[in-house]
Amino acid sequence: MLKLTRLNNHVVAINPDHIVWADTTPDTTLFLIGGEKIIVREGLDELIARVIDFRRMIRMGGDTPEPFNAPTGRENDDLWGGSFGAGAVFQAIPSVLDLQVSALTGKGVGRYSASQLSDATFRYDGKLEPIPETVWLAGGTFHATPMLDIYAFAGREQQDRTANVSVGGTNYGLGNYLLDARACAYEVGAPAGTACNVQTRAIQQETAGFWHKLYVGSFGRVQWGMQYSYTERDSFSGIGGVAAKGDENIVMTSFRYYPF
Repeated sequence: MLKLTRLNNHVVAINPDHIVWADTTPDTTLFLIGGEKIIVREGLDELIARVIDFRRMIRMGGDTPEPFNAPTGRENDDLWGGSFGAGAVFQAIPSVLDLQVSALTGKGVGRYSASQLSDATFRYDGKLEPIPETVWLAGGTFHATPMLDIYAFAGREQQDRTANVSVGGTNYGLGNYLLDARACAYEVGAPAGTACNVQTRAIQQETAGFWHKLYVGSFGRVQWGMQYSYTERDSFSGIGGVAAKGDENIVMTSFRYYPF
């Protein structure tokens, strides 16, 4: 917690993770998650320095942190990532209904999901921080007839906010509260002073379709299929608690011949 002083000299303790942004008008004004506003005597530079010192103490385990990088040097940084997952495919009704389910959760595993989300992000001190992520998939295939298969699946990939802090006008980490999504809903005519600068939080898709075998015989197999999918991409919320969302509807058809 940060100890800060209100204009009436009353000392308060503020969780720095709840500070969305700060301004000087001319007094230092803190805007907190949920819309609350607090005015303090400390200057903006002093506030930033206190936040940096607090996070270094928490994340690096000491009161006197060692800087990550000298201005004239470079340094490699290594970190560990890992996950736990499970999956199963089974016949709910033999020769009629096949079901499938799988899930994965861990840190630094974005590349192992279909959407290829990020594995890690940068902390304010220059070090890497693995990103927590959870992935799941569930669905099934219904063998309606020997010539017709109908399927439906749904899945989601979601990441959590990580090492989000703003120092000196630079937004670090994933899901920073100072990113601005207020202009993302406008193709033209966005309000002045807004932007569309967001980071992906989750991607989800539902899909359904079928395969119909037109011919199966000594000359091979001919089949055609149709598939519909709905995909939604959600961002982390930023300034004012505003998040962006995009969606896509796709219809695909396929005609295939298998000679063997």
